[in-house]
Amino acid sequence: MLRVRMLVTSLLVALPAALLVTYAIGRSRAADQQLALERVVRSQINAQVRERCESDPTWFLTGPLEGRPAGGVFVETSPDQLPPRPKVVAQPFELFAYDESFVGSSSGSARFPPDFKRALRSDSVPVFAPYETSQGTGVQMAMTTGWRGGPCMYFLGRMEPPPNQSRQRVLTFLGLYLLSALVAALAMAQTVSVSAGKPRMRGRRLNVATRPWPRSSARTS
Repeated sequence: MLRVRMLVTSLLVALPAALLVTYAIGRSRAADQQLALERVVRSQINAQVRERCESDPTWFLTGPLEGRPAGGVFVETSPDQLPPRPKVVAQPFELFAYDESFVGSSSGSARFPPDFKRALRSDSVPVFAPYETSQGTGVQMAMTTGWRGGPCMYFLGRMEPPPNQSRQRVLTFLGLYLLSALVAALAMAQTVSVSAGKPRMRGRRLNVATRPWPRSSARTS
């Protein structure tokens, strides 16, 4: 009965500990992903990227550029011919450009988050938010490039979650839960063993103290 109670108690104690550590690990990984995304987006704010973005804004986006006109110049051969439009293909990392009204430079640009608009209108500090996908939760950010008056005043960067994110979270929690339960069980087992040993030691000492002294078998005259 004592072992069953000890096992149940260990499992109950381990649950909040495993949840807390799993949450801390998740937050740490999200912070690392956010830092990586910020570094990549900041690295794109340079003269070469600006020239490429402003000279051909329609095709400034990540992923394959299938159907892009040679040199970025569309030559109309008939009145009914429409210029080719970029096709959106999901990528592990995505970067889009927007003008001062937060209108995407390309028809394939993602919708600029309203919360990001409000934040950037009041301050030029980069803003971050989770990026929810069918594969899990990634991260997205927006920041000003400083290139005013053109189609590339703002950048929106998105990074998808790492592969098997949900599976890794479950495995991490289960591993931490079992480890925490084992540590709690060992700690309680040692405590119970020590506590149970003290009465026995006290009983032995009391038995020795009350034991009659052996009488001498022979007396000297």
